[in-house]
Amino acid sequence: DILATAKKWNLMFPGSELVPGESTIGGGSLPGETIPSWLIAFGGNINLSPNEVARKLRNYQPIPIIGKVQQDQFFLDPRTVLHEEEIYLEEAINHTLYHN
Repeated sequence: DILATAKKWNLMFPGSELVPGESTIGGGSLPGETIPSWLIAFGGNINLSPNEVARKLRNYQPIPIIGKVQQDQFFLDPRTVLHEEEIYLEEAINHTLYHN
C-alpha cells in the first residue's frame, strides 16, 4: 500500500513531509497520464538545494535514486521503489542528506 510505505518513509527521514501528489503511469499509449499518490518531500529543512539533492542521489552507487524537483522541493514517490530496494534508498538518503 502506497500510503503505508510513504508514512514509513516519512518516519525514517527526519524533516521530510508526507504530501499528496501524482505518479506518472506511463509512456507509449498513456503519455502524461497520472494517478493520485503520496509523496515524500524534502525542502528547506536540509542544507542542499533540491537540485543538488537530485544530482547527488542520481549519482549514488550502487543504485541511483531518482526523484523529482518541483516547487523548490525534492520529492520521492513510493511507487518507484521496490520493497527490496528500500534499504538502498534509506542508505542513500541518510548519506546524502544527513551526513554530507
